[in-house]
Amino acid sequence: MKVSGELALDGAAPIRIRGHGLRDHSWGPRYWQATPSYRWITGNFGDDLGMVISIVGERVGGVFHKGLELLPITGVELETDYETGTRYHSALRANVSLKDGAKHRIEGRVRGFIPLRNRRSGQNTHIGEGMTEYLLDGKRVGFGLSEYLDQTA
Repeated sequence: MKVSGELALDGAAPIRIRGHGLRDHSWGPRYWQATPSYRWITGNFGDDLGMVISIVGERVGGVFHKGLELLPITGVELETDYETGTRYHSALRANVSLKDGAKHRIEGRVRGFIPLRNRRSGQNTHIGEGMTEYLLDGKRVGFGLSEYLDQTA
């Protein structure tokens, strides 16, 4: 989606906002411990290009939005860097294959990070939300979220 507007806080000068994003319709009641691990990586590169990469356990999916086309993702090779001694992801690299045969290289650098956790029934779930800057195929810059979930002891 594409949005624009202004944000005014406590009498300060308004901040103009204009950008692209993904509206996530999946929110609702959750049982975070139901999934052992997932990677949810979204990025927007303008009006004509966006991506959603989904890795849930061994299942890989998602789409690239190119113009008016939605091209399914058929394969992802993902590497992640973490802050030393933590579960906080700081960078990622992905080689992505699409159903039409196209291949893309994505490099992401986390610019802001929110660590979350959920405790239930003796289980701990770590969820890391990274505001991420992406470079697609060494050329095009975009932004989005990289969300990592892992069950911990």
